[in-house]
Amino acid sequence: MLINLTNHPASQWPENQVKAAQKYGEIVDIPFPDIPPGWSEGEIQELVKEYFGLIKKVCKEKGEKVFVHIMGELSFTFALSSVLIKEGFTCIVSTAKRDAIENNNLKITKFRFIRFRELFIQL
Repeated sequence: MLINLTNHPASQWPENQVKAAQKYGEIVDIPFPDIPPGWSEGEIQELVKEYFGLIKKVCKEKGEKVFVHIMGELSFTFALSSVLIKEGFTCIVSTAKRDAIENNNLKITKFRFIRFRELFIQL
């Protein structure tokens, strides 16, 4: 199973990303939290505990190996990924090629999914 903890529900993914995700099994979307930039480290820690508990709950319900696709606000993503990896979960991120077009001071960026990449902690 793949828990998709991002701002991008799997239903909005391009076809090649959905196909790449199939190797992980069923996709379960958990919306990424809105994290105010003024939050303290303690508030981030509390949110990490909350989401770690939510992910463990989904795991118990499904009873299978879980991969967590996590992308978003950096301090939360780093902290939660670190906890998940230490607890035996596999975290992955999506990689993309960014194409930007500028026209009259308007920048339009399009991301093209390339692949999933496993996160790791090297000691």
